[in-house]
Amino acid sequence: MQTMINDATVRRALLVMGALGALWAVLAVARDGVTYHLAPLIVAAIPAGFVGLDDSRRVADLPRLAIIGAASALGISLLLTVIGRMDGPSLLPFGGAAAESVIFSVGGALAGWFVARVQSQSEGKH
Repeated sequence: MQTMINDATVRRALLVMGALGALWAVLAVARDGVTYHLAPLIVAAIPAGFVGLDDSRRVADLPRLAIIGAASALGISLLLTVIGRMDGPSLLPFGGAAAESVIFSVGGALAGWFVARVQSQSEGKH
C-alpha cells in the first residue's frame, strides 16, 4: 500500500507549497508594512488543487491535502503575526491583515479542494 506522501504528485505539490510559503515569509520579513493579500490563499490552495488537477484519482486525499494547505498558510500567518510582520493594510473592513490571512487561508484550502473535486467529477472519477 502506497502512502500519500510517497506519491510524486503529492511531493511536488508540497514542495511548491513550501517554496511559495517560504517566499511569502521572506518577502513579508523584508518589507515592513506590506500585506501580501493573496499569498495565504495561494499557499493553502496548492496541495489539494495541484494534486486534484494533476491526478484526479486521488479524490480520497483531497480533504487531507486541503487541511495541510490551510495549516501551512495559517502557520506562516501566525509566525508573521508573532514577529510583527502582519501589520500592513487589509482588504477586509474588519480585523486587519491577520484576520484577512486566516480567512484567505481557509478560503484557499476550500477553493483548492473544490476545484480538484469538480475536476475529478468531470472526469467521472469520484
